[in-house]
Amino acid sequence: MVPVFTLLGFVGCASVAEVAPQPAGAPVTADMNGDGLADLSDAVFLREYLFNHGPKPVCDVAADPLTDGLVEMGDEMVILSYAIDGTSVLSPLYTGACDHADAAEVPATTRVAFGLSGPSSAAQTEIFDVAVTVTSPEKAVQAWTLSVHADGCTVQSVTTDGTDAALVDKGGQRPRHSYAMAELSSAGAVSAVMFDWNAPTALAARADPWTLLTMRVELVDPSCTISLVGGEQGPTGPKLRNAVTLDGWTFVPADVELKING
Repeated sequence: MVPVFTLLGFVGCASVAEVAPQPAGAPVTADMNGDGLADLSDAVFLREYLFNHGPKPVCDVAADPLTDGLVEMGDEMVILSYAIDGTSVLSPLYTGACDHADAAEVPATTRVAFGLSGPSSAAQTEIFDVAVTVTSPEKAVQAWTLSVHADGCTVQSVTTDGTDAALVDKGGQRPRHSYAMAELSSAGAVSAVMFDWNAPTALAARADPWTLLTMRVELVDPSCTISLVGGEQGPTGPKLRNAVTLDGWTFVPADVELKING
């Protein structure tokens, strides 16, 4: 039997690293929370505003990427297609559009960490599974993007099936009205998941890790390293980074890697 090794970057809940949120920045088109970026957290922020009495977007003009005078679900679809699918282009804001924007409510630091679970050793050409996890003992995880790079091994397939990110009717935690993507990249895999936009659902805060993604991997060199580092992209989407959305805000945990010896 292949020995299994889990690299989480921490031992026990108490040592999960504190991570600072993305700092506030000048609003851009589709930037709902005021961190100066248009990413998956803005789709979550908008969902919470529209359906769950969440805070108002910091700038009405920035919150309307469809430019139809309304802040609505269609604007969320634009964010997803821009930030994840790479099929939308955002027009820049006109000068002074957000001069009177509300101050962004930047959350406090929190403990959150990604992890990789897989074998510590394998025979050359052997095929094995590697899982990506997240541990967030203080805040519920509402969404995430993942960028996985493989060096010395080949990712043959990637899926959220069989993980906590799978649909509820397939044994996971994700409700039907949600978004999920998992694709191979040129040197690894990418994934993005956002939970239900019609209800306040998420992966609950807990000390144990949640499994977000599994990959079928083949060892092609005498040893290999699988890393959670930004920059991988799927067939159509933009380059992604490893980030989680907590309270409608982006947090970027430390990079982690898993070494597999032949």
